[in-house]
Amino acid sequence: MNMLELTAISKQYPGGVQAVDQFSLTLKEGELGVLVGPSGCGKTTTLRMIAGLETPDEGTIRIRGQAVDGQRPQDRDVAMMFQSSALFPWLSVAENLAFGLAKKNLDRRAHRSQIEAIARQLQLEDLLERKARTLSGGQRQRVALGRALLKEAAVLLMDEPLSSLDRQLRLQLQDEILRLCRQRGQTALLVTHDQSEALNLADRLVVMNQGRIEQNDIPQRIVTQPATLFAAQFIGERPINLWTVRIAAPQSFFQPSRIVWPAGADTVVIGVRPQQLRARMIGPASQPEAEAALRGEAVIEQFHWIGAQCFGSGSLGGRLVEFSLPEGANSQIGDRVILSAAASALHFFDPETGRRLSHAAISFSQ
Repeated sequence: MNMLELTAISKQYPGGVQAVDQFSLTLKEGELGVLVGPSGCGKTTTLRMIAGLETPDEGTIRIRGQAVDGQRPQDRDVAMMFQSSALFPWLSVAENLAFGLAKKNLDRRAHRSQIEAIARQLQLEDLLERKARTLSGGQRQRVALGRALLKEAAVLLMDEPLSSLDRQLRLQLQDEILRLCRQRGQTALLVTHDQSEALNLADRLVVMNQGRIEQNDIPQRIVTQPATLFAAQFIGERPINLWTVRIAAPQSFFQPSRIVWPAGADTVVIGVRPQQLRARMIGPASQPEAEAALRGEAVIEQFHWIGAQCFGSGSLGGRLVEFSLPEGANSQIGDRVILSAAASALHFFDPETGRRLSHAAISFSQ
């Protein structure tokens, strides 16, 4: 069953600012969608239109198959969790959680039972009598999540709920959100500007830019087959390496015999993610990889650590590029390395439209 359907919704603010432009999205029951993009791209405006806090100029919003256009926010079957926890600081945790049950006709025992159950799931059982003002930031957001889940709405909307927390707390609450939504079969839509958070949480990931959808897909495909140059640049732990190349005369480090060039194109933008641009130390036994579509040499100018993985950066083709260094390599600044990438690692984009021109045949199940 489709729990949330947005069909070509648009919103323009005074002064001609197009906040959202022909945005369409469908979330199935139990699916967790994530809107990601830079500040001002229309993510929060989209969420506010679903909640009824903004009115779209065009398009239709359906929840459980029913159009909600014109309905008041309180009459829509949604719950919302904000960047700030929006708790009542003078009330206890239990009293704040109780607001999620406000519209349910429950006796006192059932009322208390549901509060205690969600408190156990969120590790809040020892804090039920504490005043909200005495809680840490992570604890407050747990209470806000519990309150939203207790409402048992068709769609849970979350507007950057973790952005004010430190990294460790963000990771912990990401796990809590994912676990609880899975357990309860909760359909949810979360807004974030953090692409790592988006990739960790999303069943369906929507990359937005200037009010429009750049790509709407499963996270794996957005990483491995970005539909646009913007999606390729925005999504990824490290920035993608890019070169603008004339097919008739590519830079010397590209191996034309190993590349299937996009048909009909004269000039293309070629992208290679740092994880797939691999470095090997130059030594007496060094041999170039015969099957590589990209082969070149660089000098390590800087190191970048992502967890336990080490990347280096150096110049290739007049551009500073990043590449993955072998695990356990005793590399130093100034070392020369051989860089290589397979043909399947190359992404091609139209330099004018930014659209993808070709892609590797990689399949992921929906």
